[in-house]
Amino acid sequence: NIFRVDFFKENKEEYNFLSLSSGEQEYLKILTNFSYTMKHYIEGQNNIILFDEIELSMHPNWQKKLINNLDIILKSFKKKNTYTNIIITSHSPFILSDIPKENVIFLKNGKIENPDIKTFGANIHTLLSNGFFMSDGLMGEFAKEKIKEILNFLNDKEELKTIQKEQIKPIIESIGEDFLRNKLLDLYYKHKDFEIESKERKKQILDEKIRKLEEERDKLND
Repeated sequence: NIFRVDFFKENKEEYNFLSLSSGEQEYLKILTNFSYTMKHYIEGQNNIILFDEIELSMHPNWQKKLINNLDIILKSFKKKNTYTNIIITSHSPFILSDIPKENVIFLKNGKIENPDIKTFGANIHTLLSNGFFMSDGLMGEFAKEKIKEILNFLNDKEELKTIQKEQIKPIIESIGEDFLRNKLLDLYYKHKDFEIESKERKKQILDEKIRKLEEERDKLND
C-alpha cells in the first residue's frame, strides 16, 4: 500500500510512487520488498536471497547507497543463531566498491577470473578497468575513434577519413582530459599543414608573456 500513498512533499507539490523516476521506483521496490520478505516470510530462519542485476534503472547516487541500506534492513531483522546470505549479480562499480574481494566472484565469458584488485572502497575507474575487464580504456568508442584518426593524421601515419582539416582543432579543444588535449594541440601546432596558424599561436604566446612581464615591471615601479 505504500506505493499508493503520497509519501512526501516538496515545494508544496505532492508526489506518489507513479510520479517518481523508474530508478527511484526500483529503489523503493527493492527496499520495501526486502523488508517485507524478511519480516513476513524468513525472519528467524537461515536464508539465501538473490538479487539479479540489482542496480538496473538506478542513478549512480542510488547505487552508492543501496548496499548500506540493505545492510541496515538486514540488521534490523537479524536473530541469534541464524544467518542470511545475500547473493548479488551486478555490473555496477558502485555496488562492487562496497563488497570485499573475498566476497566477490568475477566472471568473464562465463568463466571465473581473479583480477589483481581490492574491491572494497576502490576507485571507480580502477573497478571499471579491472573489475569489469575493460582493458581497452574507459573512453566512448566514438570519441576514441575520432581522436585516433586525428592522432594518426598529425603523426603523418594516415590521411583523414571522416574528419575535415578545419574540424581538427575544434575537436581537440573540446576534449575534456587536459593532458590529452594539450598533447594533441602541441602536435597540431607542429604539423606542416598548420604552419601559419602555428606562427600565429607562437606570437600569441609571446605577446601574453610580454604582457605579464610588463605588468610585473609596472608593479616594481609603483
